[in-house]
Amino acid sequence: MKTTEEVRLIAQSHVRRALGRVSMRSGDYRIAAQVEQATSSDQLLPVGGIATTVMPQALVAQRIIDPALAPGTLTGDRYSGGRVEISSGYVTAFYQQHRIAGQRLGYAGAEVALQSPPITWIKTPGFEFTLGAARVQGRSRWWSGLRWRP
Repeated sequence: MKTTEEVRLIAQSHVRRALGRVSMRSGDYRIAAQVEQATSSDQLLPVGGIATTVMPQALVAQRIIDPALAPGTLTGDRYSGGRVEISSGYVTAFYQQHRIAGQRLGYAGAEVALQSPPITWIKTPGFEFTLGAARVQGRSRWWSGLRWRP
């Protein structure tokens, strides 16, 4: 059994974020939990959307990335959220919850993720491909994403 922990703090002039994540692996299964807090002093934090390869990290830090939601589904200046997931191989089942500006949104879903490192001898970039589905507010939401890594 192997456990890992991660704490990430992001401070910009107007956005402050804190993220804590813990995971445990046993055999082919991994269980993880994550909590996140964010506040903004002079702008609304949008929840939703997918991070793209061309999106600068400074912009990603100002958004709550969630591919199951359309960009800007929820907005507010104080955010808290959590995620619990269990994965085996390429498949991850999860429950995600967002709380912002007095609104609460929780849903369950599943993702399939594939990735490849860069292959330098043929000058091919690495990639991350994600395909997912979730049941959000009584509607099925599907998404896919492809990110290139040099």
